[in-house]
Amino acid sequence: MHLPDGLLTPAVWAPAAIASGVAIVISARRSGRAGAGSTAALASFVFAAQTLQFPIPGGASGHLLGGTLLAILLRPPRAVLAMACVFATQAILLGDGGVTALGANILNGGIAPALLGFVIFKISLAAGLSRPLAAGAAAVSGVLAGATICSLEVGLSGTVTFLPFLGAMLGAHLWIALGEALITVAVLRAIDARPEFSFILQNRGGGLSGAGAPRAARRGWVAAFIILTILGAAVWISSSAPDGLESSARRFGLIAHAAAEVREESILYTFAASCAAAAVVAMLALAAVARGRRES
Repeated sequence: MHLPDGLLTPAVWAPAAIASGVAIVISARRSGRAGAGSTAALASFVFAAQTLQFPIPGGASGHLLGGTLLAILLRPPRAVLAMACVFATQAILLGDGGVTALGANILNGGIAPALLGFVIFKISLAAGLSRPLAAGAAAVSGVLAGATICSLEVGLSGTVTFLPFLGAMLGAHLWIALGEALITVAVLRAIDARPEFSFILQNRGGGLSGAGAPRAARRGWVAAFIILTILGAAVWISSSAPDGLESSARRFGLIAHAAAEVREESILYTFAASCAAAAVVAMLALAAVARGRRES
């Protein structure tokens, strides 16, 4: 859901940028300093995971957004900050999404899934759903909300009729939302079950004790290795088909690429992103050791 430059008019992308900026400032004020390490680790994981495309019906593909997942793990303020960093890095350094559309992309793919997804998650838990079902419902809601807002922005720009484009976007993103739900539930269950991954969240509240630091460091290195292995191996099975937004835009003539041309995904970029995710987790492990030794 990375809008390129040119699809939105200034009358649309400017207010979206302002809204995202306000949300980021508010999130920064409410986040505080505690938990910066876990936010960095999970943001790097989402950054790497977003490069891995899974095929959906209709000759398109989808990928994890991650906003709802981060909101559940870190709470919405830190999730908004993490997603803003992910989208900004992709747009400015990698050209994935337009710079003028950056505010809109953060709003659609980061803020909306994080805020609405977290609300749906809490409501579902209060209604008696299990944690996995609540997380799945939240993930689906977040993706569809982002697709709806994205369609509204394109419609307001006058480049396409809103309702037909919304239908195409929701048709594609319903499958993406189901994939998002499966990935979100799987990651949550892995973090809940495995101490190697729960180490990441222990960084929320600061340092570890001297006795616990070496064990946490080992778990951190294991987590880094697992992340690197899974994401690195997944490069070879990642789909190269256009994503849900691009496939919908092509159907309406909004993107001037040939129909047979596929969305380029660099293997080197994907592998580098995977290494970055693993490196951040490993650095957290080293930081825990250093902090624990100072305190002992």
